[in-house]
This record gives sequence, structure tokens and C-alpha cells, in this order.
Amino acid sequence: MPSFSESVDIDIDAFEYLRECSKDDIDDVIAYLVKKKHIPSQSDKDISIPEQLFEEALNKIHGKWNRLTAEEEQMIYRISNKF
Repeated sequence: MPSFSESVDIDIDAFEYLRECSKDDIDDVIAYLVKKKHIPSQSDKDISIPEQLFEEALNKIHGKWNRLTAEEEQMIYRISNKF
């Protein structure tokens, strides 16, 4: 990451900061923004809007299996068994 010689709090413009970043630093910033869902990943850009909405819905329930009712869980099992 870029370093600045000042050891005091200063307001640095985002563009000024990014100009000082290396390509690897920029890649790290982009990866962070994708991870935090501030920007879509490249794979998200290649899918249609309805598929994006579907994927977002799946992501909302991902990792939350313990918050589903038994009926909701069984419904997901039935759907997944079709494939």
C-alpha cells in the first residue's frame, strides 16, 4: 500500500490515494469492494437481472440454515433434490 510521510491525521482524497497504489494494491481494493458488495464481481456482471435477483435471494439464506423452520428446510431439500 502507498505510504505517506506525514504522521498526523490528514484528509487524503481517494483519487490521490489510488494514484499512489500499485496494481496489486488496486486489485486488493477491488477485491475488498466486491467482498463487501459495494461493487458486483465480474461473474455477477455476466448474468441476467432475474438471475442476479435469484442469486441475491440465495445469498440471503446462505449460512442461516438454523434460522429456518423445519417446513422451510424441507422445502429447500425438495427443491434441491430436483437437480
